[in-house]
Amino acid sequence: MEMGPLARIALLVIALPVTSQSNFEGNGHGVTPYNPFGFASGHMQPPGYGDWRDVAYVNTVRRLYLSMMHDQFMERVHHHNMKKRAKWILTLIVSLGAMALAKLTSASYYLCQALGITHGQHVEYETLYTARRYTIRKYESAVAAQICGLSDDEAFSKLARYAGYRTILLPHNRERGRIERTLPIINTRSRVPMGAESSWFLFNSTASAETEAKFNTEECMQWILPNRMTLYDAPKPFDRRVQLVGIPGRSLAVSRWFNGKANTSTILEKAENFLTSLEKDGCVIDRSRWQLHRYNDPLTIPRYRRNEIAVPILNAIEVIGGKV
Repeated sequence: MEMGPLARIALLVIALPVTSQSNFEGNGHGVTPYNPFGFASGHMQPPGYGDWRDVAYVNTVRRLYLSMMHDQFMERVHHHNMKKRAKWILTLIVSLGAMALAKLTSASYYLCQALGITHGQHVEYETLYTARRYTIRKYESAVAAQICGLSDDEAFSKLARYAGYRTILLPHNRERGRIERTLPIINTRSRVPMGAESSWFLFNSTASAETEAKFNTEECMQWILPNRMTLYDAPKPFDRRVQLVGIPGRSLAVSRWFNGKANTSTILEKAENFLTSLEKDGCVIDRSRWQLHRYNDPLTIPRYRRNEIAVPILNAIEVIGGKV
């Protein structure tokens, strides 16, 4: 069995008799070694003071001690390196796992969006009447974030930035609070203040002619804000192109949903046919305020998109009474 460094040092220390300079008497070299065990002179005598064997013994013990310390030091270094390596490996595994999970989550999210699986709070309404080609819905008053005069993609990105939707950046509003997305997104031709003097205003359907002269009509995109927000507690946007609009309660005639890529310019013919059919059924509508309701992101494949056409109906009570 091979002896360890400690065992070898212990053996050497035990085997060496206790000697000191005071225990030696004169000999041929000036001193005579002390013999406590009565050994005959010259037989198994311990080395005298200054003998080369003392130096060899000390050097041997020193080498053994240094070897032992070196072994312990290298063992500690090895354990430290192993711990450090294990920590780096664990960090790498966690990072790769988080990246894979993020990619899977992101991929599943975009896949759901592409297939038309929507996530968001639907605007509440009450269905008053259902016909074969349309339904009449009653919507409560609400507040919408609105942006006008931009393309669909630009308008959507500005509103998403304001609400903090689909981004890791802070929402672009003064409260820095994220706003839950609501469905549908509304495209309409809306009245906006001339010169954009204010970032919010009340959309009033009974405005006077003098008031109407202060507004321009532009194609706009609206996001209805959730949780019954008002103009006073809704987060104020930093971008002055994003406006907060107060929308009063209204009754809308809404068409059956249809798929495909649509905006207010490409479905004019479909909207015209729908409005004409409503008028044939005796509905009094405001043609200038028809809306396009869209329930999907721009990422959704056109065939999986859900769209509706809606228009304010002014005689909803009479129409419902006559149909029931």
